[in-house]
Amino acid sequence: MLIVTNGDSAVAALKEAGIPGHIFPWRDVLHEGPVVGDSLDAVSESRAKFIADRGWGSHARVANDFKRRDEKLRSARHHDELVVWLEHDLYDQLQLFQIFDWLDRNPFEDTAVSLICHDTFITNHGPDQLAGRFAGRDVVTAAQLALGRRAWAAFTAPTPVPWEALLHVDTNPLPFLGPALERLLQELPGPDGLSRTERQMLTAVEQGHNTPGSLFQATQAMEDAAFMGDASFWIVMEGLVMGQAPLLATEGTFRSLGGPRPEPAVLDQALNLTTAGREVLAGTVDWLSLQPIDKWLGGVHLGPSVWRWAPEQRQLLSP
Repeated sequence: MLIVTNGDSAVAALKEAGIPGHIFPWRDVLHEGPVVGDSLDAVSESRAKFIADRGWGSHARVANDFKRRDEKLRSARHHDELVVWLEHDLYDQLQLFQIFDWLDRNPFEDTAVSLICHDTFITNHGPDQLAGRFAGRDVVTAAQLALGRRAWAAFTAPTPVPWEALLHVDTNPLPFLGPALERLLQELPGPDGLSRTERQMLTAVEQGHNTPGSLFQATQAMEDAAFMGDASFWIVMEGLVMGQAPLLATEGTFRSLGGPRPEPAVLDQALNLTTAGREVLAGTVDWLSLQPIDKWLGGVHLGPSVWRWAPEQRQLLSP
């Protein structure tokens, strides 16, 4: 048996629970940076370059990790069963779309494929609960694979129009697909120029959560399904502090760490809203009128043209 899950913490929890088989993680923050390529290998290569450019590891090491991960997925045809054990949040659902896209393109003849996916996090459960979830795993259907493949095609498309389109179709085969894609749409700039994550950060600072550590906890609490790790959080916070129109200021010199985690001294720096930050948060100034954007979400490059999401109307706004 081969089991694929979302990361090292989940792998450790499943092993501790005595779940049988070979368990491996599908490590990738797909909601960060470009996701382009017409094959698993091509996407892995582009992701390795992005992750290395972020300073999260050398290109050689990251590319090798992706290669070994992809080879494990391909090796599932030599096992009796492949179990996809993921969670309901955006981070996991994007991984689910990618895996189901590959499985739909490369069907197995003799390997059963099962799914475990609930609206709770693996590491929040004890061994007995995880064993029960494992025993209750469901056989993956053709409809689930096809929907996952459609969602992956939408996510990697050059515009977010297919993301929004999926909000209006029957997604019952994958019940967490719709909420995940809507959360992805909320990472587009809103009418104020802010993504939902950026808006939540500014709101939390206004409420008094004025150190990076407390700010991270506060923004996590604002999520229905928390998906962002500390490395991704740091990227967003850097964008608010640095640039030609900062919305947050720090006491002392703010340093870009160029790595996955900031040093403790930086975590203790006090954060405050700038004048521009207060105006943008109040909705009286569009941040993108002050500072250009250059950002990737899946296959969408925000820069040459800027798609926006109106959260109150739940509507996509074209450039």
